Amino acid sequence: MTNVSGASGNGRRSAEDPWLAASGPNYSPHTIYTRASDPQGHSKLIHVPISTHLHGEIKALVEGKYFPELRTYGDVVRDALVHRVRYYIDRMKAEGKPTGRLESAWAADVRSAEIDAIREKHNAWRKLIEDLDSTLHTLIEQGDYDTAWYLIETNQDADYMSEPMQKRMAQVIAKHTASLESMARRLPIIEDVPYETRLN
Repeated sequence: MTNVSGASGNGRRSAEDPWLAASGPNYSPHTIYTRASDPQGHSKLIHVPISTHLHGEIKALVEGKYFPELRTYGDVVRDALVHRVRYYIDRMKAEGKPTGRLESAWAADVRSAEIDAIREKHNAWRKLIEDLDSTLHTLIEQGDYDTAWYLIETNQDADYMSEPMQKRMAQVIAKHTASLESMARRLPIIEDVPYETRLN
């Protein structure tokens, strides 16, 4: 699940979208939903024949990577189902028809997809921090200080992470910065003497 639109600068979704306001805080018509199972990890297979023309266009959409979240043709179908089922629920309610268990099943899938997306995001941040820590350790150990400084400088800004992850990133950077500074104090100072002078 990826939210591609519909969020304000403070991370809260905009209430200007009437569909969004009616559908609850866990759902956005702009989000791409690709989860393949229910909250318990169970799934069922649906066979859906489609026209060769539409199949070709879906193939081009997936292979063109316009939406990176759509990795397979199945992702397109799953996303379409979530949004269309929401439409059915809203229409049934508007017409005074009972939705039965359809809405609760739909809501569970949407909330579960949101949890999955948060988990994936945190796992990616955690791996980035671990990789940076390990790489900086190796670079300093091998004496590649320029590359180590480069990695520290390019990873200073972690505003895209949650606050606990930002703190962890800052700790890793501070640890290796201190190590580099300590190493620099121990290195001999080489004066900038012209090459010709050194020959004489």
